[in-house]
Amino acid sequence: MRLVFITLEFSASTFSGNGIYARSQVRALAALGNELLVISGKPAGYQGTSENEGAAELFEVELPVWGSLDRSSAWEAFAEGAGSEAVVSAVARFQANAVLGVDWTSLQAYKYLSTGLQHSAALIPPYVFMNYRVYHRTASADDRTFIAARESQAVESSVLTTVLSRSDAQYIQNQLLGPSTTAAHLPVVLLPALRSDMEGLPLPPDIAKKQLSQSAHWGRTPEPRNAAAASSTGNAPSTDADLDAAAGNGNCEQPMKRRKHLTCCVRLSPEKEPERFVALVEQLAGSGALQRLGIIPLMCGSASGPYADGLKARLRAAVPDAVIEERFLGPADLARIFAATALNVHPPLYDAYGMTVVEAASQGAPSLVNAGGHVGAADLLSKERGEIFEADFSVPEHELAEHVEALLKEEQGRLASVGAAAAARARSWTEAANAQKLVQLVRTALQARFDAICNRIFNGGEHVLDNYWAWPLSAYLLPILPEED
Repeated sequence: MRLVFITLEFSASTFSGNGIYARSQVRALAALGNELLVISGKPAGYQGTSENEGAAELFEVELPVWGSLDRSSAWEAFAEGAGSEAVVSAVARFQANAVLGVDWTSLQAYKYLSTGLQHSAALIPPYVFMNYRVYHRTASADDRTFIAARESQAVESSVLTTVLSRSDAQYIQNQLLGPSTTAAHLPVVLLPALRSDMEGLPLPPDIAKKQLSQSAHWGRTPEPRNAAAASSTGNAPSTDADLDAAAGNGNCEQPMKRRKHLTCCVRLSPEKEPERFVALVEQLAGSGALQRLGIIPLMCGSASGPYADGLKARLRAAVPDAVIEERFLGPADLARIFAATALNVHPPLYDAYGMTVVEAASQGAPSLVNAGGHVGAADLLSKERGEIFEADFSVPEHELAEHVEALLKEEQGRLASVGAAAAARARSWTEAANAQKLVQLVRTALQARFDAICNRIFNGGEHVLDNYWAWPLSAYLLPILPEED
């Protein structure tokens, strides 16, 4: 398929999981043979090199505000850039089957682009709303109505709406859509995948050993990613030394490194609620639990500003030897951190997904998330299957601290078992699988739209296409027909 991909955040100075996921989806779609034209933002004065992630073309709109995706973002400037002559001309030549728009900020960009295409007498591809986060769920009172109106319009304007979790799908259905909403507008859950640059990294030795041990117990050998992990005879390893070697530990006499960190790896911004992690550490430090258990807090903290700096100061005051990673963390850096993590705490009460939960899982680090299905990653990693921990994060701070202390005491028990199960699950849902599912959903939506238009024309006798982009029927329909494999 030929797809236009609109995302305010992409590869220029990526600052959130949205940009990482957008890059992942473009990369995977391109790898499947789809052609993409990407329209994205970049910060003013940006001099770095932007990766196109396999897209045929990348157009970047310079924005006066960076680092935000809510109402304070440069969403209007982004929309104006998407409607510029250069972008409109390129999209007209591209003749896309559909426009994939990320989050509410893509809607206005799509409108400006559509207006430009209309004035050029060019085809206007239908809009697919890829909702990475329902922003008005966590917006301030002043912004909630503004963003809700745009998210509602994005759903109603689209031929397909995708969301990252069952929680967001239910919320949109209940809060944004009316009882008369047709099935075509109901959101579809598309779980994000572990990005390929982390999927390709080897398992930590302790997790590889545990997975092989479990396979030995059941009398079978897994198919590990590490080529050294299987014997030439195909028999399951039977000794600790065999397991150490199979797990990639070259010196069987050398003990594996102990997981020593209580980790939090979210953006230091209010909607991610990192203050809950800091308060948790303060409780554990005050009770002496961290010292007794030999646990060192670790917080990812590349952000700066009054809010972020205040949290870092509190963490250092509570635990002077706490680790704060203040630089940008690439895949190898994240793997190093999570391979040394005993428990990853994902602090928000609500998160559309929480990619770092899955990234932690890929390195055998189990996560603790808020219970109740409000963190999307728990749709992939199941508490019932023993792949994630859940707790009520609304309880008093000391109660949550007691719960975390109890988990940390079980390092060689439940933590290790859940970590191994989480690693297997996280690595089973890949970028390629995600992209294949997205293409299938888009093709199905386009076919349904085509069928509906034909039905109205040939059965209802109506003049269809009476909106602002009315074109000759053949020119309008042919470019959106799904392509066969």
